[in-house]
Amino acid sequence: AQSYFGAWHGLPIKWSGFKKRPIPPDWFEIAPRTKTWRRGPKFAQHPVNAMLNYGYGMLIHQVQIQAVAVGLDPAIGIIHGNKTNAIPLVYDLMEPLRPIVDRKILEFALSHTFTPGDFTINRMGGCRLNPHMTRLLIQRLANLDPGCVIQSILTRLL
Repeated sequence: AQSYFGAWHGLPIKWSGFKKRPIPPDWFEIAPRTKTWRRGPKFAQHPVNAMLNYGYGMLIHQVQIQAVAVGLDPAIGIIHGNKTNAIPLVYDLMEPLRPIVDRKILEFALSHTFTPGDFTINRMGGCRLNPHMTRLLIQRLANLDPGCVIQSILTRLL
């Protein structure tokens, strides 16, 4: 993952309106996915990482719905099973779809012109999407279809 997201590092991001409302200097290009604070990328400090987190959240819910719909127990996983993960099967099944989310978000980040109002920085320094940006991202990710991936996996297993 470090090498994969490292290839994104330094790609330019377009902004407007930042003279009236300044943004952090590292927001003008894609920053590394992993940060040293708060144990990983879950707490995004950069807009692209916040968008990835949101996209993965959407994917998790869609995969969980599909898994339950075909009769699978999301609590029984193979790779992502641990004491803190209540739905390891969902994380196992979403792995083949992560690159699709990544591609759509990278394409969006490189083609869109952002404004400072698209994101909020919380008290802990975390970057969050504002409602308008959330709607734009949902439109980009709306046609994800985890059902076809789950069906393909089940076909191979059975």
